[in-house]
Amino acid sequence: MKPLRESFVILALAVIPALLSLWLHPQRPVLAWTKPGVEEVELATATGWSPPVLWVDARAGEAFQHGHVPDAIPLNEASWEQQLPGFLAAWRPGTRIVVYCDSRACDASQGVALRFERELKLPEIYVLKGGWASWQQTHR
Repeated sequence: MKPLRESFVILALAVIPALLSLWLHPQRPVLAWTKPGVEEVELATATGWSPPVLWVDARAGEAFQHGHVPDAIPLNEASWEQQLPGFLAAWRPGTRIVVYCDSRACDASQGVALRFERELKLPEIYVLKGGWASWQQTHR
């Protein structure tokens, strides 16, 4: 029994530093279980960019109808095929794109932003930190 216990102690002593180096390494790999995301941007930063950004509202149609960022383009994953032509007509190369949904807890903006990156290979895609809620707080 003693050799088995010693084996577990040696294994634990080897695993702990290995996990710490994986966690602390500055170039640690993206692990399969981590969720990739698009960079978030603060509202003040996005509204200060020149030329102006193209705002994309990733919320459902009813929410967009009740209020949205001025000149925002509605584009959500549920209606992607129908709404994509409107986005493509408004987008110009070199324009930063800021996608938003209801709040920080909403994942719709990340989903749309990731589709922009993966499917359309568009550069300079950002997600509005705090979403529509942050816009409303600033523009009341």
